[in-house]
Formats: sequence, structure tokens, C-alpha cells
Amino acid sequence: MAFSCDFCGAKTAEVKPCGNVSPGGKKITLQIKSSEDIKRFLFRSETCKVLIPELGFESGFSNDSKYTTVEGLLEMIGS
Repeated sequence: MAFSCDFCGAKTAEVKPCGNVSPGGKKITLQIKSSEDIKRFLFRSETCKVLIPELGFESGFSNDSKYTTVEGLLEMIGS
């Protein structure tokens, strides 16, 4: 579901979870090589795991699916 306010321009998006990863699910590796890469949109499922091996970082999420950018995902991790 998505909402956009014609008056102020505010936008929201809500993703409804639909269960576990299907047998056809896959691991996706994204390498950030430019400032444009951080603006890339992605869907973070409630069962996803984020790994940043260069920093020795690993994080799992729960009970929250989200459509966001790589930058937005990093902001959520940092807060």
C-alpha cells in the first residue's frame, strides 16, 4: 500500500508480509561502488539478514517488512 499527499508531498509505503522465503528465494549481494548505488531501492523482508563483511557487521530483522533505499536501510541499522 502506498500514500502520497498532494498538499505537502509526504509519502509512505507499507508492505504486508506473506510468509517464509519460498524455495525459489535467493541471496542477493549488492556492492556499493558509487553514490548512486546507495540510492537503490530494495525490499527488506521480515526475515532478511544484512551482512557487511568489511566491517564485521551482521544483523537480522524481525516483524517488519519495508520498501526502502540502501541508505534508508543503513539509517535503520544505525538507530
